[in-house]
Amino acid sequence: MSNGPLRVVLLLNNPYMADSRSWKLANSLTAAGCEVTVVARAADGLPVRESRDGYRIVRVAQPATLAWLPAPALPRARAGSDGVPDRPAPGDRERIRDTVGRGAQAGRYLLRARAWAKAISEALGDGPVDIWQSEGLITLPVALRLRRKRGGRVVYDSRDIHLQSARFALLPGPWRELLQRRERSWAQAADAVVTVNKPYAAYLERSLGREPTLVVNGPVP
Repeated sequence: MSNGPLRVVLLLNNPYMADSRSWKLANSLTAAGCEVTVVARAADGLPVRESRDGYRIVRVAQPATLAWLPAPALPRARAGSDGVPDRPAPGDRERIRDTVGRGAQAGRYLLRARAWAKAISEALGDGPVDIWQSEGLITLPVALRLRRKRGGRVVYDSRDIHLQSARFALLPGPWRELLQRRERSWAQAADAVVTVNKPYAAYLERSLGREPTLVVNGPVP
């Protein structure tokens, strides 16, 4: 750990416009005497750097690594009559295309995470960082690579059951299982895991193989 205030970097996969949990974390950590930097994604019309409430915000574009490589986007939810997302069974051609495309997508993301970590490190400049906190699954491999490059510790803030929600839940079963194994491996490589409530903590303890710490937005009942 560095001398002086604890230096914390929150890594977001959004432009930091409507992220109440990250806002509360940044303000609480700043009030506790930490030196906080929020690293968010660049977006049109937003400043690359700004100061807010005693901490700084740095927006970094996610590199378009191998953007030319054909790969399917994450599926879009289509609600069925019972309200459950409907995913029709693919034919043979779709299965082959999906298998090849998802493999390309996975490889591309790992290369993109490496380039993203490099861009973030350059944007932050020199100086020690004590905590790299990944605000969600997408930035977790980025945080691990930053720790490898610059030292410090990694905290995984699993603020959702990522693989059971949104478009991740619509991935074909084998790919979702592969991603779940990667999440477990990344989470076990982190120095700590935190989450938002007791039900999530119980689920994550089973799926990730380690007990998360609760960091909630209000008093614990």
